[in-house]
Amino acid sequence: MTTRKIARDYLGKVEARLVRHIDRFPPAWQQHASEIRELSARLFEERGHAFYGDEDDLVPPSDLFERSEAEEAIGAVERLLGLYRLLLDTAKD
Repeated sequence: MTTRKIARDYLGKVEARLVRHIDRFPPAWQQHASEIRELSARLFEERGHAFYGDEDDLVPPSDLFERSEAEEAIGAVERLLGLYRLLLDTAKD
C-alpha cells in the first residue's frame, strides 16, 4: 500500500467520524464543515503533483499547472486559514 493510499484511507476515516458527529460541534463549525472538507480534499488531491510533479513521466510541477491553478490553490488555502481562524475564535467564546 502506498503512502498516498494510507493517507487517503486515514483522511476518509477522519471525515466519516466528523460527519457522523458534526452535531457535537458549535454551530459555526457545523456551518462551515462541508466547505472545509471540499477545499481540503481538492488541495490534498493535487498536493503530490504540486510538490513532485509527475514522477512517472518526469514532468516537473511547473509544467503541470497553469498560473491560474496556482492562484486558485492559494485562494483555497487563504479561505481555509480564514475559516480556521474564525472557528478557533468562536471556540474561545
